[in-house]
Amino acid sequence: SLGGVAATTSVTVIQESTCILPTILTTALPNAPVGEVYLETISATGSVPLEFSVASGTLPPGLTLDSVSGEIFGIPTTAGTFDFTILVANECGFDTQPLSITVCDLPTITTTTLPDGSEAFEGLPYSATISAIGSAPIIFSISAG
Repeated sequence: SLGGVAATTSVTVIQESTCILPTILTTALPNAPVGEVYLETISATGSVPLEFSVASGTLPPGLTLDSVSGEIFGIPTTAGTFDFTILVANECGFDTQPLSITVCDLPTITTTTLPDGSEAFEGLPYSATISAIGSAPIIFSISAG
């Protein structure tokens, strides 16, 4: 107090924001076989918490996006290529990334029996066709024998 007058001091604190805009790092996702468990995580950086969503398009039927972890998970039910845009947001802003997942049918061999090799005509090579269905290309190989 100076001369009977009370002195007051006012202090203003300015806190700078250290908020970091989100950035999606994932640029491609692997294919998913119909009927098999699929689990992939969209990778992103930025101030947390981050929130993930599908901004446009649709995920393949049977797959879901976890809005907190960025995981795409489930069991795809329908073959095809599915295009969508992922959006990740935080209090600073957002980022988007177009992505796609191709869901393919696993190959199934449809040939159940082959002709007996002893029935081939003498001197002629043995020949038989093995057939399969599924998403192309289907590659055949001998796994044993």
